[in-house]
Amino acid sequence: MSTIAITLLIISIVSALGWAVGSIKYRNISLGVSGVLFSGLIIGHFLNANDISIDREIFEFIRDFGLILFVYSIGMQMGRGFWASLIRHGKMLNSLSFLSVLFSAGLIIILYKVTDIPLDALVGIYSGAVTNTPTLGAGQQMLESYYQSGVDVAGLGYAVTYPFGVVGVMLVIIVLKWLLKITLKDEVSSYELSRATDSEKIVEIELEITNPYCNDLALGAIPGMFKQGVVTTLIDRGEDEFVPNLKTKVFTGDILHLVGPEVHLKEMKIVLGGGNVSLSAVHNHNKNVTTEKILVTNYKILGKTIHEAFDEPESQIIISRIKRNGHEVPAEPETKLCFGDILTVTGKSADILSVVQLVGNDPIAMDKIRLAPLFIGIAIGILFGAIPFAIPGLSLPVKLGIAGGPLLLSIYFAGLGNAGPLIWYIPPSANNLLRELGITLFLAVVGVIAGTHFLETLLIGDGLTWVFYGALITGLPILLTGIIARLVFKINFLTISGTLCAAMTNPTALAFSTAISSSEAPIVAYITAYPLTVVLRIISIQIIFLLLI
Repeated sequence: MSTIAITLLIISIVSALGWAVGSIKYRNISLGVSGVLFSGLIIGHFLNANDISIDREIFEFIRDFGLILFVYSIGMQMGRGFWASLIRHGKMLNSLSFLSVLFSAGLIIILYKVTDIPLDALVGIYSGAVTNTPTLGAGQQMLESYYQSGVDVAGLGYAVTYPFGVVGVMLVIIVLKWLLKITLKDEVSSYELSRATDSEKIVEIELEITNPYCNDLALGAIPGMFKQGVVTTLIDRGEDEFVPNLKTKVFTGDILHLVGPEVHLKEMKIVLGGGNVSLSAVHNHNKNVTTEKILVTNYKILGKTIHEAFDEPESQIIISRIKRNGHEVPAEPETKLCFGDILTVTGKSADILSVVQLVGNDPIAMDKIRLAPLFIGIAIGILFGAIPFAIPGLSLPVKLGIAGGPLLLSIYFAGLGNAGPLIWYIPPSANNLLRELGITLFLAVVGVIAGTHFLETLLIGDGLTWVFYGALITGLPILLTGIIARLVFKINFLTISGTLCAAMTNPTALAFSTAISSSEAPIVAYITAYPLTVVLRIISIQIIFLLLI
């Protein structure tokens, strides 16, 4: 067999065995893709024991290519909602995650100063302790660039500290629950109550105008109308029902069909002076008026606002809401259209048909894999990662590398949506495939290379010492962060647990947090803090490296 064939055979065996082990569940918790690392360690030890050599260059290419696929697909998955989440909900959670990164980075510097652990080992220990694969990739790149060695030692440090990094977060969450005297049932109730209070859920109601000050007034002149996401989709006036615009005059007795965030609709109820009218009490006299859900797939209108695309408010259609990334958002005039948006449109059948022709409404386009934007995005990400930039206080510049560059650019491209006909959208199933394939390839190679000396390092060398220091880096920073989050900022414990899992980029611990709470709160916090944490971890390992050399 050729060298390439042997390499692919080894990678395939490691990956298949790893996923088989990772799929085994105990109390609804499994290793998942982490099983690939452990199977790689076993296979690597077997190859070394039987004097079977591997081609390092091919293995390293597979490792780096897998890392690029992994981080790029993460960015594409998180990017569309990343900035909105960061601005609206994530400042506090990302600040806590940053605090955790700062604690762990400081601990690494202290260990380097007070122990005799070499820098290449610390790079791996740090990466494994925080279970962050891109951090290891960035650290190994720094070692290759400045020392032309140490990559294998970093991989060993990662391998011996990773297992406790996976379970350590779970242990810290249990300790915090006991230490802070947390009752999960109360935390779930508190979270649900706060979510209901802060809800921006889009609802629809029927209101009758009884306020005499609204009589004979243009719809757009009514305070709050067509603002803050509130839209009037229909007016029922006696025997007539029609789609209005901002210039449409309304009168007392008119029944308005309103759609928007629940909190703002309550304000409109006060303005109009009316009470809720049962939806069943309003009869559709105009059979030509209908409501349809239409999919945005035409690249020519992407990036345009609703006002620009549909010439609001003169057109005879009303867009009442937009479903984006599984969440409904208000349809304000300045809302920009993105690929995959689902518009709820009300109007006459003929007008809705023109909207369909304008926006595309092609479900097949959602499943299309666009390879040109994919590789263009990866190429630009690699180039961006190679650009050095200076940080005050450091004598050498920092590069994001093949881990940070593609990640940041994919987040940007996903948020941008498109550049002309180039649409940065990957179907969820395809994106999941790329992500899992990428991390599988990376962990398989890291495991095989580290496995050649894993037992020797663990049992004879400094492995047990590394495990101890890795446990400190795993547990102490997030323990302190969790205590501060609860005692100082009074954050819900479910949100804290999800944030700590994100700070350690640990999906296994996230599954544990979700299972013990039976709530989606940890997942929401994890998604909010995860992308920025990955970037911070990548940059932190480079800053640590440059400070210590």
